[in-house]
Amino acid sequence: MQKKYDATISHSTIIRAMGNCFECAKKGISHGENPFGACIIHQGNVISCEYDHAVSKNNPTAHAEVEAICAALNSLNRCSFEGNTLLVTTCEPCPICVTAAKLVGVSHIFYGMSIATGKKRGYLKNSFSSTLCAEMLGGGIKIINYEEMFSTEGLVDFWETHNKESI
Repeated sequence: MQKKYDATISHSTIIRAMGNCFECAKKGISHGENPFGACIIHQGNVISCEYDHAVSKNNPTAHAEVEAICAALNSLNRCSFEGNTLLVTTCEPCPICVTAAKLVGVSHIFYGMSIATGKKRGYLKNSFSSTLCAEMLGGGIKIINYEEMFSTEGLVDFWETHNKESI
């Protein structure tokens, strides 16, 4: 029996979305961006899939999660989500991304690499728990680690290899 997080989202949907995020992040890396990708699933449909744009936009808040949220909202022509909305992302989100997700009504966040794994790899410096951040914002958003089911740690390897080749 597949895990279901609500009436419309199955485990296989999360895995497919995580694969989309992974490929999107690889595209971003090839454009000189950081190794992150994110998708928004709203009422069972993938609305957007974006990569990090912090480098090209000279904007440290242009994280993949924020970009995916903005693209989805623009696509739906609204400024918040109604109903079931999931954020699927390659890395455990930072406080900026959790806050943005909370503000627009995201119900669940699924991620493929924890902050702890990123720190072990020497890539991430952030050590602020996304779950703690969500609790500080009043709860209402569920954060689920999918690292054991679909690890996106390989993006760090891809990013490191790509950056060595471009030097």
